[in-house]
Amino acid sequence: MDAIWLSRDPLGEYAGVNAYDYVANDPVNEFDPLGLCTYEANRQLGGGPSIPRDHNPLHLLSHTFTFTTNPDGTINHTYSWGNEANLKGWNEDQPEDFAAAIDALRRGNAQFIGNSNLDPYIDAQFNRRKNPKYNHPNGWCAFNCKTEADFNLIGPAQVAAGNTGTSCNQ
Repeated sequence: MDAIWLSRDPLGEYAGVNAYDYVANDPVNEFDPLGLCTYEANRQLGGGPSIPRDHNPLHLLSHTFTFTTNPDGTINHTYSWGNEANLKGWNEDQPEDFAAAIDALRRGNAQFIGNSNLDPYIDAQFNRRKNPKYNHPNGWCAFNCKTEADFNLIGPAQVAAGNTGTSCNQ
């Protein structure tokens, strides 16, 4: 059976040779026709490539961030707590997070959070949380980038959206 692509992969050569990485190697059950999803990913501390989101204890020494994608599959925004731009608060669109987001999509290290319905709620929650009154020192075991992303960005956005979205195709 021969197949043709209707359009080029938006990530281009950054996507690598596996054409199914962007759907976690499950193109039957997962697809992202518009590239409008919210994801969470880990990267090395201080910048660097993405790290798988598993329960490996060594991955506790990583930086967790959230990102959304555009219709063409490129990164729309990244949202990150406690990186170099502001060690005690929220940051948007930092270069190290953009690079790691591209890498996470390419390598299948991005965890799907919600479809495009969630994007405006993620953005609104970020705009609330970037207020300096929410800044605090890194608690390492608690009150860190992971808890901030899960409990102060993604969780409230999902509640406000009223629907987490089960796949990017919704």
